[in-house]
Amino acid sequence: MSAAAIPADAVGLLAGLVRKLEADGPDWHAERREQAAACFERLGLPGPKVEHWRETGVSALAAEAWTEVVETGEDEGGTGWGDLGLARTAGGGELLVADGLWAGPLSAAPEKVAALALRHLGHVAPARSEPFAALGVAAAVDPLIVHVADGANPAPLHVVRHAPGAGEPQVVAAHLLVLAGRDARCTIVETHTAGKGAAHLGIPVTEIVAGHGARVVHTSVEALPETAFHIATLGIEQLAASRVVQHNLMLGGALARSEIHARLDGPAADCRLYGLLLARGAQHLDCRTVVDHAAAGATSHEDYKAILRDRAQTVFAGRIVVREGAQKTDARQQNDNLVLSREALARTRPQLEIYADDVKCAHGATVGRLDRDAQFYLRTRGIPLAEARRMLIRAFAAAVVGTIPHGRLRERLDAEIDARIPGAEEETP
Repeated sequence: MSAAAIPADAVGLLAGLVRKLEADGPDWHAERREQAAACFERLGLPGPKVEHWRETGVSALAAEAWTEVVETGEDEGGTGWGDLGLARTAGGGELLVADGLWAGPLSAAPEKVAALALRHLGHVAPARSEPFAALGVAAAVDPLIVHVADGANPAPLHVVRHAPGAGEPQVVAAHLLVLAGRDARCTIVETHTAGKGAAHLGIPVTEIVAGHGARVVHTSVEALPETAFHIATLGIEQLAASRVVQHNLMLGGALARSEIHARLDGPAADCRLYGLLLARGAQHLDCRTVVDHAAAGATSHEDYKAILRDRAQTVFAGRIVVREGAQKTDARQQNDNLVLSREALARTRPQLEIYADDVKCAHGATVGRLDRDAQFYLRTRGIPLAEARRMLIRAFAAAVVGTIPHGRLRERLDAEIDARIPGAEEETP
């Protein structure tokens, strides 16, 4: 994507669209949405001089004539991602109450749940410093709240985020807040899909608050048409002894970017981030992670992999911050990239920012091609070249796919790898 100058009226156009939305829901939330819109106008769209956006230009999406803002709804089955065998909610007004779980729109939340949401909604994600996070908070009229009571362990939940095909370019909004209480257990799969049609800009915001001793597993699947723009923001806040495991699966979109900001705010907090980027054609997939160690004795582990072919480009920028006083931190980050064609380009930028002296921190990155010796070994065992290459590609992805705790989702993702990266018959340059 070009890093050309951003059209001057793009910010005003997008801010004007979100201000036309009806202010449904509580008054306090309408006020917060207005504050987020003002923040977006102040920040503006990132240009080529913004350091953490320098590899991903947004001039193409800013040049579109966006006509309206819509919220996501139910997937009627056309994409293949709508049915994963889990309890489902689309956040469009339906309620789900079971086993200590309350899930539904903010406007229908019980008083105690709404009060708790008030403390966190729009504050966990970096809506004051990142323009698309601010725009996402402003555009979502009635956020979906998932509340898990202290000590509860409900069945896994599938949050369906689907945008129907449209005749005109649309901005697609969705806001999810997950509140996991003390020692609660929570597993959520969030899928982002769309029908075929005009280009659309998805700006989903997801916020996770893991209470003392809570365990949260969150999987995000971005499987949009390759005409879509998608810029997602995930904010994570962890208290003492909590654990969050997050899987970020980026498959579609012309330009897709994922911003993940995790703050470990209590001792013995543990954060695990896994990611898989599958890029083909002229796709541009970008992921930025920021893990903020704000308390002593916390641990984080990141493992991101990218597989790309044709003229596709991927970007990974991972930043680990260890604050003063956060002694006994153990933070590790790894990014591996498998390039299957001469024209494909993988960029990787791991970073450490350390202000404590008793820590264990490490990062690494690799960019390479399929191992010819491994291919030769498999062929000597009677395996055809195409199948040998396919086996190696899936084995490369297995370090991430194998950590996903849902069998049907793993099977669906394996099939997607074969479908989106079918170049096993091609010769690696």
